[in-house]
Parts: sequence; C-alpha cells; structure tokens
Amino acid sequence: MEQQRRDEAWLEALFRAHHRAVLAYAVRRLPGDLADADDVVAEVFAAAWRHRERVPDEALPWLYRTAAHHVQHRRRSTARRSRLADRLGGLGGEGSPT
Repeated sequence: MEQQRRDEAWLEALFRAHHRAVLAYAVRRLPGDLADADDVVAEVFAAAWRHRERVPDEALPWLYRTAAHHVQHRRRSTARRSRLADRLGGLGGEGSPT
C-alpha cells in the first residue's frame, strides 16, 4: 500500500512537472487537433505509469520519445483511415442504391 502511494505521488509530480511541455510537443506535431494532442499526452503518462521502473530520473527526454511514438501512431492511423475512406468513396459509382 505504501509503495502504491509513493508511485502515485511520483506520477502526480511527473505530470505537474512535464504536462505542459509534453502537451506543447504534441500540439506542435498534431496541429489543429487539440483532442488528438490531449490523447497523446494521456497515453504518454499512462505509459510512464506502466513502465515507471524504466523512466529515468531525468524523465523529460523519455516522455518526449514516448510522445513521438504515439504521435507517429496517430499519424499512421489517420492516414489509414483516410485511404480507406477514399477507397470506399470510390466504390459508390453512379446509379448505386443509397
């Protein structure tokens, strides 16, 4: 129980110290989509919690690297959805029932 409280206090301190920097990083890389940037930040700190034993004392570079991975994942997902929408849009030729 005591370890859990220390871990929670660690995560809260990490979040307070670096939330703005990680959010700014995500916003710069996902311009115009604050919701996606917020999701990236949530995923970064969730990863920090899951891997807390591997997060170094100087955590910001680790957080940035983790954010970069999540931003890339978002971009790939968005690109896949866009390609799928384009393909599906091309299937409905003229005269097809709606």
